Amino acid sequence: MKTMHLIFCLLILTLFFLCACNHFDAPSAVWDPNRPLSKGPYISSVSPANTAAAGVREITITGQNFSTNLDSLTVTFGSQLLAIKSISVSAGVSTIVIPRPAIYGFNNISIMYPAADSIAKYPYTIENPITGDAVVSNIFSGNLLVMEADKGDTIWIANMPNSGIKLGYIYKLLPDGVTMTVFMDTSYLKPKINNKASDFTNPFADLKIGTGGFLYATFSNVNSIYCMDPNSSAPVVYATLSANSTAKFDFDDNKNIYTGKNNGLFLVKPDGSNSSVGDYTGSITFGEIRVIKNANNNKFVYALIGAAAAKPTFTQLYRSPINNDGTVGSKQLVYDITADTAFNGCTISSINVKSDGTVLLSLYTNSAVNGNQNYSLFVLENNGSLTPYYKDNTILPTGIDQLIWGSGRYLYLSKGKTNTSSTRFFKMGMEQNGAPYLGRNL
Repeated sequence: MKTMHLIFCLLILTLFFLCACNHFDAPSAVWDPNRPLSKGPYISSVSPANTAAAGVREITITGQNFSTNLDSLTVTFGSQLLAIKSISVSAGVSTIVIPRPAIYGFNNISIMYPAADSIAKYPYTIENPITGDAVVSNIFSGNLLVMEADKGDTIWIANMPNSGIKLGYIYKLLPDGVTMTVFMDTSYLKPKINNKASDFTNPFADLKIGTGGFLYATFSNVNSIYCMDPNSSAPVVYATLSANSTAKFDFDDNKNIYTGKNNGLFLVKPDGSNSSVGDYTGSITFGEIRVIKNANNNKFVYALIGAAAAKPTFTQLYRSPINNDGTVGSKQLVYDITADTAFNGCTISSINVKSDGTVLLSLYTNSAVNGNQNYSLFVLENNGSLTPYYKDNTILPTGIDQLIWGSGRYLYLSKGKTNTSSTRFFKMGMEQNGAPYLGRNL
């Protein structure tokens, strides 16, 4: 009886302890379901309005209630996460600046952050910034040396065969970007190039549209400027200069030509007479010559130069004002890449100018330029520094050899000297026109 009583007491005691240990304290809630959410973001406008045209470098989003915490704020275009350059708030108005993304098309720009009661959405279009023209490889047998565009945006391209006689062809690419034909076989020039055509590895030096709407050309180690008249079976010499005086050239709107190679800058009058102008002296080589008229109708000769050498590289950009009589004033330094430590060892491959006077430069970069080696097209900013045209380095090709404007807002890029892949020619949309090419309307 005592044993049964003991067992019963033990069971009662065990049940008591089990019940005593059954208390559960719930943890605090991770979030308060009764706490009101923050007011969600609201987008009132996006600039540029409606569409970021090709060439626009940044997109500005304006509205209210944007979080200024970069760690919590998310901006997307469709499903693509966008980089954020800056966030600011002034007088209750929030502003976000984003660099142009590589993605394009029509979609919603969305802004979101945690604990907000809504997501802001704004329908927007980002235009395709650039297209590649692979058709170039279909009939090309060599390197793309120089190119020019006429006022109808037909592109004229001079090439150099990879083998055989060192004389190339001029090709014509129509504005559709598809139709490409041989415009001229320049083998008829062979007797006119000192009977040493096979010695020249780069016969074409430059192409420009000029007087009469004809294409004009210069050739390496030749002292004449030729008119490439398609109805002529023999060379048409437009002007002849002294030795080493012509390679790069351009027209102004008075049918004058400005040209140079190693002996300084020369002015060629419409009657063919020529004279030295400007103060380009010393052991230099011209890499490019552009005649530009700005918004105030002032004309300048832009000259890309480098030290004279068997294979020159180009490091300095100058401009000289053109006087009413065609002569030029003292040269003004625009940019010297050798003085820019951020681009140590880099060289300039081509230059051009927007209608507002902004200077564009394409560079041959290297691994020593602090991350800029993955870019090729740069903007010369007002403070004299260079910045990549687009922050996203996947948008534009690297290794650009030449920049030319079409008649409108398209910039054409060539990488045919340094690249032999199928796509060597690109059409890049811009947000504004280029400075006018004066020779196209003569």
